[in-house]
Amino acid sequence: KYLQHWYVADGGSRVPSCDPSAEEGPDRFCDENTWSFNTMTDVDTFPESGDPQPKGNLKTLPDLVGAIIIASSGRNGFWNMQAEVKTHDKEAGKITINTQEANFYCRDPTFPGFRAFAHYYVANKMAFLDSPGEYYSDESTGLLYVWKPDDVEWSDIEIVGDASDQKIALDLTDKSFVELSGLTFSFFEEMLKETYPTSRSSEHINVNNCP
Repeated sequence: KYLQHWYVADGGSRVPSCDPSAEEGPDRFCDENTWSFNTMTDVDTFPESGDPQPKGNLKTLPDLVGAIIIASSGRNGFWNMQAEVKTHDKEAGKITINTQEANFYCRDPTFPGFRAFAHYYVANKMAFLDSPGEYYSDESTGLLYVWKPDDVEWSDIEIVGDASDQKIALDLTDKSFVELSGLTFSFFEEMLKETYPTSRSSEHINVNNCP
């Protein structure tokens, strides 16, 4: 179970004393001394944008230790990160992540790590199980919690635990001039595999609206 909305962070190691929301100009880097690879701060300093947006921040969300956080730069979406939450200080509105096992995708060196206006959501916590059709797998106990819809019988539910043959949804290694739109991918360990620009063997890949 995950929270379906993106939250907006206030900073990396702390909330900056400036407003780096400008798309251009020197002020967009005024928060550079707060950027962090392993710490994110969200105390609702900068307003959320878009509609709908959730009400919540790292001071009001449930304990996130052990949860998975998915984050992006929030500006150009050029880097994305998935990692386990290592610590959560609710009073300070801060989390740290397990950098040893974090997965970074296409990270833009211009925006290294967490900073103000980075977007994120969290997944894999029992506290998020709150609606029919959702489930939570507790790996520490081996228990699977399912909230089935009222109009579905338990005998109609199929639970499959082995996804070893479903590791990657899209392998775009050495592929070029590919455009995908409006497709939904589920039950894969990894959504996308591509060659990072160090080799430049994959070019002109366009993926739109593919949850």
